[in-house]
Amino acid sequence: YCRGCHLADGSGVPPEVPSLINEIGELLTLPGGREYIVRVPGVAQTDMNDAQLAAVLNWVVTEFNSQTTPTNFAPYTAEFITRVRGNVLINPLKHRAALVSQ
Repeated sequence: YCRGCHLADGSGVPPEVPSLINEIGELLTLPGGREYIVRVPGVAQTDMNDAQLAAVLNWVVTEFNSQTTPTNFAPYTAEFITRVRGNVLINPLKHRAALVSQ
């Protein structure tokens, strides 16, 4: 699902499609970053169930972000996904810019 926009290697097409490489780990350090990742439309609206989505996000974090993932990172859970994914972002790039500027 992700590689359609972010490409198979996670590099994306910045700035419209951000890279998944090391940037997800950095987002996880920001207040609201963990939720942001789940609320991105392509993530929140995937047809994967919550457990599958948690597993994929955890894979992306470990596969592409080993150098930037916070040491206190708690893996995503299906329960967290259930709680957050219904609040889909209207403008994820604008929201991301606001998070990063904090």
